[in-house]
Amino acid sequence: MTVFESYSKLWKYFKKHDSFTMDEDFKSIVLISGEPSRDRACVQSALDDWVKSEVLTVQKSYAWEDFPPKDIYILKKSLDSNEQSISVHPNLAGFMMDEINGFCELIEDKTDWCDARSLGSKDIMNLLHILHFYKNKYKEAIGEEDEDEDEK
Repeated sequence: MTVFESYSKLWKYFKKHDSFTMDEDFKSIVLISGEPSRDRACVQSALDDWVKSEVLTVQKSYAWEDFPPKDIYILKKSLDSNEQSISVHPNLAGFMMDEINGFCELIEDKTDWCDARSLGSKDIMNLLHILHFYKNKYKEAIGEEDEDEDEK
């Protein structure tokens, strides 16, 4: 596992949970591990990065009887409230417009027509819907079910 893969696993975990502890929650993000100590190190590195970037805060739990204190990683705010902005090169904007508008023409619905001069999150979402549509068509063609439908 890489740290980058750990980001993805933690993102999915934190979409449903507000806090994470390595001992209690590791198995919910890494079900099977051939190298648990290395995979834990990758997850720990991702957690540390998110603390540095102020997505998470970390607190020590209180020591009780035979239980030593542990690090509890807590979301500062919901992942849904972490809006981001990206810059798009003009060639990419044109390509995005062509793909979205081409799909709109294909389905004969210009409701979501795209303007390359003013791309927004709606356009990115539309590209993802188009990707999802074709991914499902491909899976149908090879006889595979869509397993990640409940993760959206």
